[in-house]
Amino acid sequence: MSEFSMTPEQTRVTRVVLVVVAASSVVCMIPVLVTFLAFHEKRSTVGGVLTMAFCVATVGIETFRLLPAFWGFERFLANRNLCVMQAVLTQFFSLFCVVTFCLIARNLHTLLVARARLQLRAARLQLLVGCGVCILLTGVPWGAGAFGRDGDLYCWYNDSVSANWQLLTFSLPTLASMIIGLTFWILSIAFIRASAAAADSQYSSLRTVRDRTNAEPLLGMRAKPDYKRHLAFVTVYMVVTGIVALNNVVYAVEKSKSHQTPARHFVFWLVDTVTVSGIGVAVALTVGLSRANLMLWRRALCGAGDSVVRSLPSVVVARDSQ
Repeated sequence: MSEFSMTPEQTRVTRVVLVVVAASSVVCMIPVLVTFLAFHEKRSTVGGVLTMAFCVATVGIETFRLLPAFWGFERFLANRNLCVMQAVLTQFFSLFCVVTFCLIARNLHTLLVARARLQLRAARLQLLVGCGVCILLTGVPWGAGAFGRDGDLYCWYNDSVSANWQLLTFSLPTLASMIIGLTFWILSIAFIRASAAAADSQYSSLRTVRDRTNAEPLLGMRAKPDYKRHLAFVTVYMVVTGIVALNNVVYAVEKSKSHQTPARHFVFWLVDTVTVSGIGVAVALTVGLSRANLMLWRRALCGAGDSVVRSLPSVVVARDSQ
């Protein structure tokens, strides 16, 4: 992208947006990670382990996008070693984020639809395999010298290399993982919604208050909020990923036709910065704000809520830890 440069003013604005949005994402994700570290309950389930890995990957993306701000953008981008380091870490955490998204979806589908429970050891093995694939897809372009300065904000794939490197080692694996993950999410969310509708139908058929009270834990009356939270998480992540992908496609097409201008270059980087750097905020809101998390902190800080947590149906607690 060296042949298409933004104006100095546009560069300053984009860098400020990058720092503010990415820093906000990191700050929002800290309480989520602290919750996983502070409470063993959050790490004792398959869904909890996978979700924690996803959150770590999200924080990794935002943190390493912020690196140039600490050294100074010009000095950082001019340093070959620092630039390649940022490119390698950005590539790895971006891929790992997509892989864990897919694994979370598969686990939820296995738990709900297939009515089987994935063992914690098997989940950790899947994470290790996924991590190995990410390392491979990062190491190959790194060894080929495909990483370097990528515009005026950060480093990733060097513009001097063929676009096939990014296509084969990032775009296509990411697309395949997203399609698989989205398929599992759609099936799982449809199942949760159907179960909630069936529970509501049975609940409404009960005539007395006593019968309804006794039936609530058995019917899983809290499935609706859980379904909405899962839907919000999937929707936000897919929208962000879709905007980033579409933005990159439009940019590549315009660049290949030499239609790129400083103004369009500025719009591309602004959209890319807001969507990618803001994913931490979206994940914190959809993953961190759950009833189970609030109950855990209430119990730890106030010594209350044990009875409430114990009274929740076990299937709901398992789902809410996803």
